[in-house]
Amino acid sequence: MNDDDAVLICLPVSFGNPGGFDDNEQGPCSRCGQLVCWRPHAPPFPRVCMDCFHAEVRATGGDGLNIAYTEDTRRDLLAYALQALAAAEAAERKRGH
Repeated sequence: MNDDDAVLICLPVSFGNPGGFDDNEQGPCSRCGQLVCWRPHAPPFPRVCMDCFHAEVRATGGDGLNIAYTEDTRRDLLAYALQALAAAEAAERKRGH
């Protein structure tokens, strides 16, 4: 990862308290100023809200997008993806019966 252009994708505070963490940090999106939140252990890269992230993906297809993350985030995303996959497979099996 080239740290010079990495961004940290953050949820808007308007989403409520993602994960229910009392120690989430808050600040403005570095692109549009919308109030976003992130975990205190997140790397210190520019914070970008989901709206700006989606706009960039629509505009570029994600080419060259450099997203910062921590090992905790990688682990959590992998666990979420595996859980979602298991749920989808269970639903598929249920439909097949």
